[in-house]
Amino acid sequence: MRRRLAGLALGLWLCAVPARAGNGIASIEVRTQSNLTSIAVQAIVHGDDDSSAVLRIFQRRVGAAAYDTGMVMVRRVGFGPTTGDVRADNARAGNVYEGRILWLEPGDRVEFYVEGRDAGGDFTTRSTIVEPATIRQLDASGPVFYVSAGAGDDRNDGARTAPKRTINAALDALSASPGHGRHGGIFVAPGEYHERLDFDARHFPEDGGPWFIEGDGTNRDSTIVCGADPWVEKGVYAPGKPIRWTFTGQDSTWACYLPAATGPGDSTQLVVLGWGEMLHRKTSIRAVLEDSTYAYRSESPGGKGHGERSGWWWQNDTLYVKRSNGESPEKCVLHIGHLDRLFDIQRRNVRVANLTFRFAGSLENTLGRYRASVNPGLNGNGVAAGLFGTASGVVIDSCRFYGFNACAIYILRGARGYTADSAVVAHCIIDGLRIGDWSYGAGKSRPEEVAGQVFFRTRGGSFIDNVVMNTFNGIGTDTGPSDSTVNSDCEIVRCTFRHMTDDAVELDDSHCINTLVAADTMIDTGSGISIAPLWDGGPLFAFYNVMLDVRWRGIKGGGGSVGIERFAHNTIFVTPTGGAAVDLGSGGTHDGAWFANNILAGSGRARAIYGPPEGGAATNTFDYDVLSSADERTLANWNHTGFTLSTLQSSLGWERNGHFIPAADTGWLFAPSSPSPVTGRRLTGIDTGLDGNRYKGSAPLIGAGELRRR
Repeated sequence: MRRRLAGLALGLWLCAVPARAGNGIASIEVRTQSNLTSIAVQAIVHGDDDSSAVLRIFQRRVGAAAYDTGMVMVRRVGFGPTTGDVRADNARAGNVYEGRILWLEPGDRVEFYVEGRDAGGDFTTRSTIVEPATIRQLDASGPVFYVSAGAGDDRNDGARTAPKRTINAALDALSASPGHGRHGGIFVAPGEYHERLDFDARHFPEDGGPWFIEGDGTNRDSTIVCGADPWVEKGVYAPGKPIRWTFTGQDSTWACYLPAATGPGDSTQLVVLGWGEMLHRKTSIRAVLEDSTYAYRSESPGGKGHGERSGWWWQNDTLYVKRSNGESPEKCVLHIGHLDRLFDIQRRNVRVANLTFRFAGSLENTLGRYRASVNPGLNGNGVAAGLFGTASGVVIDSCRFYGFNACAIYILRGARGYTADSAVVAHCIIDGLRIGDWSYGAGKSRPEEVAGQVFFRTRGGSFIDNVVMNTFNGIGTDTGPSDSTVNSDCEIVRCTFRHMTDDAVELDDSHCINTLVAADTMIDTGSGISIAPLWDGGPLFAFYNVMLDVRWRGIKGGGGSVGIERFAHNTIFVTPTGGAAVDLGSGGTHDGAWFANNILAGSGRARAIYGPPEGGAATNTFDYDVLSSADERTLANWNHTGFTLSTLQSSLGWERNGHFIPAADTGWLFAPSSPSPVTGRRLTGIDTGLDGNRYKGSAPLIGAGELRRR
């Protein structure tokens, strides 16, 4: 259940603190979860019946003389027994507070305590020492096997000088080794490996590991696990049977004989030409000929336009193809999806590193359990963890993913009782090829809506220093309203999201309990961060993110959101034909948002702030922001009422310390090296570090530029 405290205890240590004094707060239990760049802190207050306590984190580096004032903790909604009335349940919520210790580096050791202030009596916890998590590195102290597609033989013993030819042969050898290969793994030499990998209970009946499968470090991009049909990639549909393209005589459509035994048949979900031209899977030959799918990727929100001039369909042993440039595909290498779930991880503490995964998209290997248990039509994953077994502690480091019909990385916690807690994805490149250009998406019932993106449904996980590009959405975490523990205590930090049709960070349909989205860059996206809705939960912390060339809106909210969000020091620029920098009116009301020290530059024709058609004015807060639009009269619109800066202040009580800058004068805000004439409010725990002030000058700059200069 979404408010079940027991679930939140997984993976957390508990510091039970005896009462010191006071009638208001009898005691505070403190729990922590270490991420790679921060520590999530949870405090459960006992004895504070009126829920009026104010909790603050105090922190210092171990050995430092004085404590630094840290984050004011946020009282969470959505905790306690449920009645079905969300707002009534929230009013009776238990006294659970969340916060973070930010901007940590590997090796930092931090001492902290929590101070609770209450009119009926205060309480201070004991100090505790914590440190950030680290990416689990290579552990090759156990059995190790080597693989080489060019120089290996599966009859070899797998030694460095006598490698196996296939990864699966090495996987069998690792399984048969002492301790089922614990503290060992597989090194893979450069080459192409057309095979699926199952890291499952059949191979490893004793769970726990750790294990690894890695490239040998010489060339990640040439150590490839490929899901395409190897014969078709050579230009033949069978040995000695070349693939020949003929023009159909209709609208730039070409065809080739490709029998079901080798070609697409009824199972393939993916067709890629060359090394980056991914094609739509249409619904019929007629759809290929008529370009019948309407444009979704438009410069105006929700707009429709021209059809997409690319696609494929297979029928009667014939593959029909149309390229967006209208040319013949005969000189392009043809990649046909032949395998699905290239690496299926069902055991804990598996490390995957320095490999490239590409071209997965088939029902052939997943008919039955996968189609019935996940979603028919969404097949073609790269690395999948937690679908059919527990995969907690998985590490995906320095890998590359491209050419998938479904998610490139699919991490799933909570399905059929399996877990994938503490997942780490770091230093990876995820490329959806042409999907960022495609003209359809949400509401079109097409599998490519999730193609190539990351699905990150974990707990206590970190998604850090990755690049995601050319996809419909970048990373998604949707969990539904039933289980709040999924995606709690996670961080998405220092990532780049570029060229997205829809959302860079899609947190829709999630609880986001103590979730951090920080120091990310989002360029040329439909929306930057989407929380429509954020279920009763939170807090979501979104700090120091940059959103440039946003086509629709920077932050998208609504849908009945009742969670708590904190947005600080974000820089948002919407394109001239786009919408609002902050749009909280997507399909319903929005409560619980707090904005400070942000640059919110709406488009030339729209607003910095747009609100829902009803409610929310008293439960959302804006202050110390730079607001920009073409005209101050179009600065904001809430509940069908337009506002200038002065009327925002007088009518809603917002932006009492805000600034208005006409859109034409905002160019200086792009230059992070330039001193800003607009300074913000110091936000303790956000604008300060463990070593004191981290900003330049007397006060922090508004926007995200300050962090970029540290």
